[in-house]
Amino acid sequence: MVGNQGQVYAVDNHPLALKYVKNAAERKNQKNIVTIYPEGVGIILEGSIDVAVLYDTLHDIKGKAGVLKTISKLLKKGGLLSFKDHHLGAGKIELLLLNNTSLVLGKRKKKRFLLLRSKSGFSL
Repeated sequence: MVGNQGQVYAVDNHPLALKYVKNAAERKNQKNIVTIYPEGVGIILEGSIDVAVLYDTLHDIKGKAGVLKTISKLLKKGGLLSFKDHHLGAGKIELLLLNNTSLVLGKRKKKRFLLLRSKSGFSL
């Protein structure tokens, strides 16, 4: 998906999840995947991410607003956040996302699936 020149950051707070990703990347000889604990996201430059994927995790995070603000800052102008969390109601998700990020609502596909884009005019 990112090609040979792209970079993938896999962020998780669980050591086994990061180990699984790291081992899978090594088995497939993918050298462009970096595993990071949440407190280490500072190594990622602001405005450097094309796409962020946040699936079925936000409900477990205590600092939801902070995580969303961080993702928003890391996305490039025109960057995209693909988001899904079936544990949270669609209304609560929209409020969290729209009140705590510099993102605007893009498309909504199926129940509780939100696709967001930055305010810089990225068009879907």
